[in-house]
Amino acid sequence: MKRVTVAMIAAGAALLLIAAATAQVKAVGEKGEPLGVPRVITKVDPVYPPEAKAEKVMGSVVLQIQIDEKGKVAEAKASKSPDERLSKAAIDAVKQWEFEPVIVDDKAVKAKATITINFRLK
Repeated sequence: MKRVTVAMIAAGAALLLIAAATAQVKAVGEKGEPLGVPRVITKVDPVYPPEAKAEKVMGSVVLQIQIDEKGKVAEAKASKSPDERLSKAAIDAVKQWEFEPVIVDDKAVKAKATITINFRLK
C-alpha cells in the first residue's frame, strides 16, 4: 500500500505543473516588416523553477527574441513576466530553440520574434 501511495503522489505531482510555449511565432525584419512564421526545428520546454512552483507562482512570460541567419536564437529578453525566476527559465529554454532560417529574396536574414511561455499549476 505504501508503494501505491508514493506512486500516486508522484503521478499527481507530475500533473501539477505545465510550462508550455505558444507556437505562434511571427518574425519581423530589422525595420519591423513582417517576414512570416519561422518553423521551429528544435524546441526545449522550460523547467518550472522549484521555488516558484512551491510558492505557486504562475503566469505568462513574453519573450522578445532575435533569430540569426542560421536559425539560432541569438538573443532573448523578457518584456513581460510575473516573476524573474520564470523569466530566467523561459529564456534558458528558448535560447536552445532552433528555427529554419528566415529567407528573404533567397537569402537567410536575421529576424525578431515574440514567444509567450505559460507557466501554470493545476
